[in-house]
Amino acid sequence: MLTYSEILSLLPEIKKGILDKNLIGFMQINPTSYVFAFNHVQLLLCVQKPFSRFHLTNKKYKPYPSVFADQVNKLLRKRECVEVFLLSEDRILCLKFEEYFFIAELMYYHPILAVTDFSFAIILSNKSTSSHYNPPLIKPTIHHSSTFVTSTEIEKRYQLLEKQALLASHRRKISNELAKLEIQLQKYQEEYRRSTNWKTLQNETELLKSHLQKITPGMKSVQVMNWESQSFIEIALDPRISIQKQLHMRFKEVRKRKKRLDLYPSFIKEIQQKMQTLQKQLSHPDIELSYKKPPLKKEPNKTSGFHTFIDKEYTILVGKNAKGNEKLTFTIAKGNDTWLHVTPMAGSHVVIKAKLINKYLLQDAMQLALYFSQARKQSQAEVLITEVKYVSRTKITGKVLVSKHKTKKVQLDLNRIKELLKKSLEKQF
Repeated sequence: MLTYSEILSLLPEIKKGILDKNLIGFMQINPTSYVFAFNHVQLLLCVQKPFSRFHLTNKKYKPYPSVFADQVNKLLRKRECVEVFLLSEDRILCLKFEEYFFIAELMYYHPILAVTDFSFAIILSNKSTSSHYNPPLIKPTIHHSSTFVTSTEIEKRYQLLEKQALLASHRRKISNELAKLEIQLQKYQEEYRRSTNWKTLQNETELLKSHLQKITPGMKSVQVMNWESQSFIEIALDPRISIQKQLHMRFKEVRKRKKRLDLYPSFIKEIQQKMQTLQKQLSHPDIELSYKKPPLKKEPNKTSGFHTFIDKEYTILVGKNAKGNEKLTFTIAKGNDTWLHVTPMAGSHVVIKAKLINKYLLQDAMQLALYFSQARKQSQAEVLITEVKYVSRTKITGKVLVSKHKTKKVQLDLNRIKELLKKSLEKQF
């Protein structure tokens, strides 16, 4: 990963490339990398150790499915980048877009990417975290040896490192597949060897059947006359199983071996061909630094389970359905966040994320709770108000129990609702 001195060396080049320019778009390009697109230049950001870095690039990238990137793009697109700096004199890159900060940690194994307001209240993040971003304490000043690097040098270095890592991973994967095929090949070869002996097993079973009078329960073996060779042979028995069941099992095994005798050669040939193909790939790997999109059935939904209403001083989240309510209340929201719901009718869970909650903000949240509920038809209702820590789950998804609350009446104001809907992330841009 980039050293602190390398980061300091890159900052002037980054500032020259993107300061005072409007963001054209933000996208995720693989599971751990993102790109800010400006006019004639892009800023690449990777948060995967040991490849965490940032640098300018002119490469063309294809977007990778990402709900987080879509939300960031809707919020920051067309906004001007007015400042680039490091938080707490550490490897935490911060881009200022007018009234928003984009924060990217480059030194943790599970980094936080977040968009915050000026008070560091988190508006969007790539994972569940606290409602406010807390930068690390400023460390004592350390004099780093001066290093001069450029984005071009960093890009070449990490492309090589990523290709080497991908190649090593590719080789490990092929080696594991080869080991599995080797085990399967040995198994089929052993079963084929046994299958070629089906006539001997059939002969022994027929002899047992014709000498039943000599066999008593609990015998471990029996000697019988083999009429073809005119000699006695000893046949092993299982004392725990009746002779009738043993005969049944033996005849079944004979039929199985006889039936599969012609199949095993094709099985063995198929596995050997697969192994030859993998061995060629191992000797002459042909890989590219590219990432396939996840299968369609696993592709994340483009819309989250809740509506997001953003202002400079607050964020209001509103569940879209029972699952959205469940996720919002018990995954996204924090204990001290304000929680609202109409009563006694069904409706969306509403969560306020803000440092200070005044009566106007509370009134807006109550309007949204009424609007996104069954009570909207009657234009007024009582709204239950509490904190998330007083809300508990039930066995029914989306249904909750509240241990402490107060209620207030609210009258639907359609003009205010129209204004609030303009602040929804889904409606912006």
